[in-house]
Amino acid sequence: MRPAANQYKFVVLNERADRFDYFFRVGTFNKTLPADLSSALRQIPGCIAAPCEYWLKGYQTGYSNTTDSVVEDASGGHLVDVNNNTVAGDDVAYAFDPAYNSFTKLTIGNAGVSDPASNTPFYTTLFDKYNLAYNGVDHNYWTSAVGNYGFGAVAGGCVGLACGGIQSEGDPSSGVGDQRTVTNVTSVLRSPNCESLDNCTGYRDGSLLHHIVYSKNADGTKWDKYDSYIIDDNGKMAQSSDFAGITDGATYKSTLLKWNYQQIITASEFQGRKIDLVFEPKILIDSGIIP
Repeated sequence: MRPAANQYKFVVLNERADRFDYFFRVGTFNKTLPADLSSALRQIPGCIAAPCEYWLKGYQTGYSNTTDSVVEDASGGHLVDVNNNTVAGDDVAYAFDPAYNSFTKLTIGNAGVSDPASNTPFYTTLFDKYNLAYNGVDHNYWTSAVGNYGFGAVAGGCVGLACGGIQSEGDPSSGVGDQRTVTNVTSVLRSPNCESLDNCTGYRDGSLLHHIVYSKNADGTKWDKYDSYIIDDNGKMAQSSDFAGITDGATYKSTLLKWNYQQIITASEFQGRKIDLVFEPKILIDSGIIP
């Protein structure tokens, strides 16, 4: 959908005999979008060497089962060359290059320093404000001073805890330090601090393509969990071997079209309920999010 000249909106609707679930993502770009959205959407992860022509000023992502909801908001988007921003630890060493339909290794010869001659520029969007809430209850939110810090852009309709992250932006000329106001109500649990295999971020279910992201607060009263699967039309889970030996983008996309994504979201606020969504990769391939 095109709510405005500089916006796109994805909507996924799932109807089953006993439930209805839906997902949406609205992105607001810096200027009017072209007729072919793929050229703009492919630039969401970032651009090599030169600033992106199209970049997100903000986005909103929502999930619901008509009773429970997950809403993620980001605003204040602006482009930053993270390989030349005087901040160590946020450099991008590999990036997908649509011109070659493959990942390209970038040169980082002088990390933590603004040195475009030694560090291949990589421009991506950082956001000044971010919020992630479950049934209206904040699990993560933050604001930052423009020109100092931001929340890294995420692509493809991912919820922040599942595939986002905080990146520093740096501005030594400002003469100020960390101007973030961050509240991480819940924190992602990883091994060896996991409560169990079912609540362990990064847990892989043997050779099955099943991935978990789990987070909670200090006393365990607030938590959220994302179970992500790749399944066929009959609900059978894919295995790593189903994608083994694939080395080019065309084969990967043709294989992916045989499968579907499923994501099940549970949270402390849901009182035992879940949000359960399945959608075809075709929407991501046709739109250009998967190049």
